[in-house]
Amino acid sequence: MNIKVFNKVEEIPNYWDEAVEKSPFLKKKYLKLLETTNPCGAQYYLVANEDKKQYCFVTYKLKLNMFTYSKFKLDIPITIIGIPASVSASGYCCEKEEVFLKILKSIKGIKVVLNSNDKFKELKRGYTLPDCIMELPWNSFQSYLEAMKPSHRYRYNKVRKHGKSLDIRKLEKYERFTEELYKLYENVYNKSSFKLEKLPIEFFRENGADTTVFYLEGKTVGFVQTFKEEETFYFLFGGIDYKVNKNNGLYFNMLYQIIARAIESGAKDIKMGQTAEDAKLRLGCTLEEKYLYIHSSNKFFNKLIQYLVPFLSYKYNFKKYHVFINNEKIIPEI
Repeated sequence: MNIKVFNKVEEIPNYWDEAVEKSPFLKKKYLKLLETTNPCGAQYYLVANEDKKQYCFVTYKLKLNMFTYSKFKLDIPITIIGIPASVSASGYCCEKEEVFLKILKSIKGIKVVLNSNDKFKELKRGYTLPDCIMELPWNSFQSYLEAMKPSHRYRYNKVRKHGKSLDIRKLEKYERFTEELYKLYENVYNKSSFKLEKLPIEFFRENGADTTVFYLEGKTVGFVQTFKEEETFYFLFGGIDYKVNKNNGLYFNMLYQIIARAIESGAKDIKMGQTAEDAKLRLGCTLEEKYLYIHSSNKFFNKLIQYLVPFLSYKYNFKKYHVFINNEKIIPEI
């Protein structure tokens, strides 16, 4: 097994992107954006295994509350295997447990693996926030609405009525992401119960995503950033003015707008991100489990950590919503 570690994205060979082909957040252009706008001591591991496959890992440093998902607080410096952008994607591409464990054990100190999709056997598995996803078999937003049960269509009409005063406009590429929009992102960040890194305004200006802005009586009150990669549509980040949210159904109007743009784009599915799971389930999303692993290079401490992992995990038990007729999505005839 050949392990190469790089400290800068520009040092990574181009065949890295081939190894992470299905993971847009691990591609060099995105990692370079993060390295420029959110420097955090990231390192990039490229592993050539005996099976001639290439495996990729991204690590970065962060002072993290180990009890993020509980009422306790203990901030300690750790190494995270993940993407330094608070997205739901995993920070590695490696399905082989022996390779994964070798890299994990080679890193000194305490390591936390976020948003894993893999059920590894040697380590105690915990849970992070699930990803909210939705398949998109419809060829129009109207078809999506017609697939809903009447009670959920009624809910949509009520939300749209509350938001009738909202003006919605997509920023042109030449238009700058403003300080006003960034403050709306800070609103969301400051309210979050599960804080990781706070991204600077330069990230939003340079990430290449589409920005849709919501106005109320000429005032900017919300935005969403989205992009499409292959056949998947991604909700990246958003911001909101909570003072006008309730009376104008702002948040749900933002979510419906994301779905409408995703269907319009021809995407096969949409990743709506983590948090606000209940709200997204009401729209027809399903939850995709994301796993947490913790490891320490200190053998005694590692045994203790493995015991504690279930207590450090995110716990959820959301109500099930039967959004669509016959509990199924209606696939329109073409």
